[in-house]
Amino acid sequence: MIQDPKDSGRQHPLARAAEVVLFWLPVLVPLILLGQLGTQGLRPALVNAEKLGEDERKLDERLWLTDLERHELEAELKALTDPTYHHRNELLLREKAGAGRPAPDTVPARNH
Repeated sequence: MIQDPKDSGRQHPLARAAEVVLFWLPVLVPLILLGQLGTQGLRPALVNAEKLGEDERKLDERLWLTDLERHELEAELKALTDPTYHHRNELLLREKAGAGRPAPDTVPARNH
């Protein structure tokens, strides 16, 4: 405590002001930081959070589509390794090739 040399019982006014400031400093610093966050510091963070949320939704959609494509490709690979699939595919191709030809007569030809 700094004391005035003329008055041994009283504190110097600057010393008293310093004591008051030091006493309230732990309260003032968080208030100033909260004020900064509430006025300018929080807005950019909220905008950034919104952009990140939108990017997350886009990535989730892309992940879903990629997963769907992966399942389709796995099913196709499984089908290509299945002999039954190849047999049915050959039959289907034969039917399509036969559809272009004229249908044979259903009435048997007479033998002369």
